[in-house]
Amino acid sequence: ELPLLLAQLEKEWPAASRSFSDWELLGRLYDERGDAGSATAAFRAALRKEPHSNDIRRRLIAILERSGVTAEVLREYEQLIAQAPGDSRAYLELAERLERSGQRPRALQTLKRAAARFAGDPSLHSALADLYQRWGESDLALSESELLVRLDPREESYVVNLGELYWARGRKERADEVWRRLLTLHPNRALGQARLADVYAEHNLMPQALELYQKAVK
Repeated sequence: ELPLLLAQLEKEWPAASRSFSDWELLGRLYDERGDAGSATAAFRAALRKEPHSNDIRRRLIAILERSGVTAEVLREYEQLIAQAPGDSRAYLELAERLERSGQRPRALQTLKRAAARFAGDPSLHSALADLYQRWGESDLALSESELLVRLDPREESYVVNLGELYWARGRKERADEVWRRLLTLHPNRALGQARLADVYAEHNLMPQALELYQKAVK
């Protein structure tokens, strides 16, 4: 039935008069049929009608990914960023794609662009810190984590993670200094004590953990 439907639509909708929604529907149907070439052409035609359609560009990128045309995938991600500069996810997706293709310097440069573009967005900087940690870029991960705590000093996960990074570097006194901020994050002091005790226990600091657990239950 799908081939018949496509044939009917192609006949009823002459290419010269097709709207954005016509091309979008045809692209989805071609993609469903597994016709990557026709789907790509249809989505590109849709984007000529509405260049700012992030959804269509991401559908096009997905098809190009399956087709294995890395250079075109990267170009479309750059177009996505150019057409929708407020889409922080596009920067992260491009960076990860560059990393997978062995282009770490370009990936890092893309993330630096994102950091500058979304300087005050904790969620973006949290994603950057996670990526840097996964890629083994420990200095950059630490820098982003320090920034996160400055941007949102009351977010517990940011405080805990920053302490973890110091701990991993052997800066245990600094890690403890950061973790002790947990005592002030909860209106109920006992909750702060219990949370800090949990962190101590996770790092086998049992005397400190037991002392705080005892204080928390008094």
